[in-house]
Amino acid sequence: MNLLERFTSNRSFYGENYYLIGNLISSLLLINPEKKEVVDLYGEHLLAGGFIESAIEHFKLHLDDEPKQLDYYMAVIDLEEYRQMSDSVDYYVQRAVKLFPDNPELYLRKGNRQYLKGDLHGAVATFEYAMSLAQNDTMRGEIWGYIGDTYHQMTERAVLKQKGADTLSQFEVKLSEKKAMKRCFEAYDKALALYADNSLVLNNYAYFLSLQGEDETTLRRALKMSSRAIELDPNNSSNLDTHAWILFKLGRAEEAQRYMRQALSLDKTNSPELSLHYGDILHALGKDFLAKTYWKKALEAGADPEEIEKRVKELK
Repeated sequence: MNLLERFTSNRSFYGENYYLIGNLISSLLLINPEKKEVVDLYGEHLLAGGFIESAIEHFKLHLDDEPKQLDYYMAVIDLEEYRQMSDSVDYYVQRAVKLFPDNPELYLRKGNRQYLKGDLHGAVATFEYAMSLAQNDTMRGEIWGYIGDTYHQMTERAVLKQKGADTLSQFEVKLSEKKAMKRCFEAYDKALALYADNSLVLNNYAYFLSLQGEDETTLRRALKMSSRAIELDPNNSSNLDTHAWILFKLGRAEEAQRYMRQALSLDKTNSPELSLHYGDILHALGKDFLAKTYWKKALEAGADPEEIEKRVKELK
């Protein structure tokens, strides 16, 4: 085992001898089919070769090993989520929760599934239960961040409901937009009190504050948060976009343009929001031809056609 671990830790040697090493690991698995170190090594070997489905089947075969292994369930859940097999993720999350009822990570997985399906109140309840199981302030801070994100999603659903466009009516949102946003910010405050350097919360809080209006005090508070988020995670396109947008709303369009260029260069998701924001910044700088180009890119990436049409009309 120690020799194999040395072989696999040398990435160049491992790549050149992948199949030979795989045969050695397979032989070990035949001799020790339930030995955890061997099961883990073979699963990692399959993943290193890009054999995702084989890795999933491998870990599924060992879910009934004794004693039960939480990390086998986590591997199946994460890999099925990667494959976007939502029903399978739900099934294995439920199985794992029954076997490991005191593990907060599993309740975070369950809450995330509820969030994605639109059961936002259910997600909050599950996250709160995970909080009761969390053993340190860092995790509690992270969970308050998830709760804040969920309440913000409720604000968006409340807006859709007012427009008659909420397609997830089987999971009714019971809060008004104003109350949901209030709870969102309260949750973020609790998150940062426990874990001040949570870059995701800092970024989301800053951006949502910037959407509340043009109040300079609020925008400066948001700018301080976004600055810290960038310090913690400088190559995150979302953090850079938020910072640029707040600078733009403060009337500092030239600075905003620099950050927005960085955000676009790092973005791997073809985000419509980034292109939309950059178009707005370019328009403020009098670069209307380029602004129109980026608004068109935003539209092609999935931005709201009405928002794009409104902006283009302003140019005429």
